[in-house]
Amino acid sequence: MSPFTVLFLVLHGPIHYLDFCIAGKQVTNREEISSIHWNSFTGVLGNEVNGIWEKYTDTNDVNAVDANFQGQVLVSGDDFGLVKLFKFPCLKKGMQYPVKHANCRLSAR
Repeated sequence: MSPFTVLFLVLHGPIHYLDFCIAGKQVTNREEISSIHWNSFTGVLGNEVNGIWEKYTDTNDVNAVDANFQGQVLVSGDDFGLVKLFKFPCLKKGMQYPVKHANCRLSAR
């Protein structure tokens, strides 16, 4: 795959990824998908963010996430007015930094 290929990651439900190139062809090869270097990550669902979910929270409770690949951190904003900072990728619980409070967050960057 060329480094100039444009790919979009489409989240379809809680566990399905649909990776499309700009030409509209779906990428299904696992090796090709695992070798993709994303420029940004803002999806609230997926293996990369499994650890952001508190026990008993609904998938609508976290409104926004944004990953910083260089700093290996992820910020999230939720319905409870919390802005949380995690190690990225956040594969399991316990990767969170101390919590800060704000009003309900619709966006976090």
